[in-house]
Amino acid sequence: MRRLVNISLKTKVFSFFGMLFFVYAISTVYNFYLLNHYKDSSGTSELVSKSLYSTTIAGTLISIGCIVFILILFQNVFRPIDRLTDATKKMVNGDLSIQIESGTMDEMGMLTSHFNEMIEKLRVLVSQSQSNTGLILDSAIKLYESSHEHEKESDRINSSIMQISAGAERQQEQYTYLNEIAENMEDRIKEIAELANAIDAMSSANVAKSGVGMELIGQTSAQIEHMNHITSEAAVNAEKLAEKTNEIDQIVSIISGISNQTNLLALNAAIEAARAGEQGKGFAVVAGEVRALAEQSLQASKQIQSVIESVRTEIIKMVEVMAGGNSEVQKGSRLFSNVHEQYSDMREGILSIQREIDRIAHYADDLKEQTSELTTMNRESMSILHTNSAGISEMAAGFTNQGDTVRELTATAENLKRVSSIQKEAVSAFRNI
Repeated sequence: MRRLVNISLKTKVFSFFGMLFFVYAISTVYNFYLLNHYKDSSGTSELVSKSLYSTTIAGTLISIGCIVFILILFQNVFRPIDRLTDATKKMVNGDLSIQIESGTMDEMGMLTSHFNEMIEKLRVLVSQSQSNTGLILDSAIKLYESSHEHEKESDRINSSIMQISAGAERQQEQYTYLNEIAENMEDRIKEIAELANAIDAMSSANVAKSGVGMELIGQTSAQIEHMNHITSEAAVNAEKLAEKTNEIDQIVSIISGISNQTNLLALNAAIEAARAGEQGKGFAVVAGEVRALAEQSLQASKQIQSVIESVRTEIIKMVEVMAGGNSEVQKGSRLFSNVHEQYSDMREGILSIQREIDRIAHYADDLKEQTSELTTMNRESMSILHTNSAGISEMAAGFTNQGDTVRELTATAENLKRVSSIQKEAVSAFRNI
């Protein structure tokens, strides 16, 4: 594309006349040069001189005419063109308040008048466009907001209807399943009644057996209590026996002391008999016998003391064992007491179960009748639900179509709002209207 050079008309005209003046100046200088040349060289003829002067005067007159023409052209053409140019620049910038004055009726005056009329009509058009664009934009915004709200409401209603439809379908499936369950429930209830009767019989037998078990546990607990009493008495007797062995040990200690004293006295008697000589010989024999008996008594007391120590040790062990056995018997007694309580609670539980089973059997008969009624009502509900589900499906299809229409209307309103906004921005560029 050819590039446009930004040169004004005035510049072009002044350049053209400037070139003419430049050519005229060169021509004048050249004429004066020729005039002086011929005058100096051979004396120019009067005809040549007049011709050169005529040419110079003609050029001067032409120059003056050109200057006058330029002034007239500047006054009547360039100045109105400048005013029109400034006015068009303001109009391009959105200023429509301009008004050009024209004092002539020539072509430039008519052009200026037509330009003013165009500005006036454009001002009216832009004013109407601004007013209409504002109204259209407000209407488009209201339409968009209304259609957008309707779209949201339609989507919510459609979603709710779809949920209701899905719920109706699920409910229909559940009713179908419940119908199957209700049809099978009567047989199950009969089986439950039979089982309840059988369990009632078994519970009665268990109650009887639990009574026998309670008697056995009571007898066993009494025997354990008697055993505990016997072991307690045996432990007490063993402790008393240990005390008696201590007394025997003390007596044996006394006997040992007496034997030692007797042995010492027999030794002293033998010494005195030896001093007496022949008269004390018989007494020495007696003292020897007494001493021998004392030695035997001392040895016997030591053996008795050793046996007593062994017996005491065994008695202590027996007391410890009997104490441990008594503790275990007491633990067993407590365990049997707990077993007796738990068995009693279990028997009460069995009796409670028996009573509940009787109630279950009674309820099973009532439930059988109610199940039959429930089956009939369930079939009627399935029929009604099927009809409602079909109606909800048709309603959902209608709201889906309505939602599509509302969405199209929303899209149209949005486009209208966007176009109105663009138009308003374009028109708002014009000011001072």
